[in-house]
Amino acid sequence: MNSEEKPLEIGPRSQKNRPGSALVVFLAALVGCESLIVFAGGFYFFSQLFVQKTTNIAGAIVIIVITLLIAFWLAFVAIGTLKDQAWTKGAIITWQILQFALATSFIAGLSAWQPIGWLLAFIATVTTATFVAVIVRSAPEKKSSS
Repeated sequence: MNSEEKPLEIGPRSQKNRPGSALVVFLAALVGCESLIVFAGGFYFFSQLFVQKTTNIAGAIVIIVITLLIAFWLAFVAIGTLKDQAWTKGAIITWQILQFALATSFIAGLSAWQPIGWLLAFIATVTTATFVAVIVRSAPEKKSSS
């Protein structure tokens, strides 16, 4: 290798898909928005403790705590995505599957929750498409031998 040649960069840290690239930042922003949506859901559940009569206060508190833990976890995943952590790939795709399942239950349920279901499905679809684009861009290019 000459001193002028640069080593071949393959993988997520290549020039096309470095941590600061626009696509990676957009993916992290989408996951961050999902985190904010889950935080909003947790605060909605919390407010319902005071608005509606609950038959099982312990169960309601557990649901709130789990919802807030998921929101913090998603915020952590968004930060990890910006730092190009490898573990975020599995976390992102797993959450998109769960979010899409939740969205379909909202769409099929009460009519008041259907717009939220469609919003969640749209965000899950856009995030999954962006995730796939990041993965495809980070794949090494194969040169044809012709």
